[in-house]
Amino acid sequence: MDRNLIIKSLIQAIPYVGGSISTLYFDSKDKRKFENLESFYRNLAIKVDKVKSSISKMENHSQEELIAFIEEINEKVENERIEQKKKYYQNIYIKSLIHPVKDCFIERKYFLDLISTLTTVHFDILSVLLHENRPTLILEFQIPGMDLDLLKGFTQQLENAGLVKSQLETIEFTNIGGRMDSRFTLTDLGKRFHYFCIQD
Repeated sequence: MDRNLIIKSLIQAIPYVGGSISTLYFDSKDKRKFENLESFYRNLAIKVDKVKSSISKMENHSQEELIAFIEEINEKVENERIEQKKKYYQNIYIKSLIHPVKDCFIERKYFLDLISTLTTVHFDILSVLLHENRPTLILEFQIPGMDLDLLKGFTQQLENAGLVKSQLETIEFTNIGGRMDSRFTLTDLGKRFHYFCIQD
């Protein structure tokens, strides 16, 4: 059974207000999805026009993988609320037209999944590491208002995703515990992710 139909039925079952809430929610949800895609493709058309001479010929693409890739982008864009991420979806769309998805579908699909799950802070960290272009301590990250422990958590998530790697700098032991400081750099995967998604 259709998931939306089940949710709609459950909302409508709320006494007195269910029908109104259901109509309001699903009408605005469908409208937002349409507007997201419409805006996405309008902006994409302008960007593609600027790089049209760089776009790879269609016979260089695996049609099946390209169609699956575009469908995946559409699904993600329909539900995306953050404008910065919509821009990243446009970037990977365009770069995938220039550099065919052929034989790298799994990596590009992974990049799409990362865009949807990462936060703006993750993207800021990746940009700092690319700009620094050297092993960098978390203390050296210049992200205003960000708690150090939170930065460590975000950076470890990026390491778990394979986008950054760490090298141990120091280990310190005290009566109440210990502390390890590591330096972080982008992995090759992280550099490709930055190129395909973040870099215009």
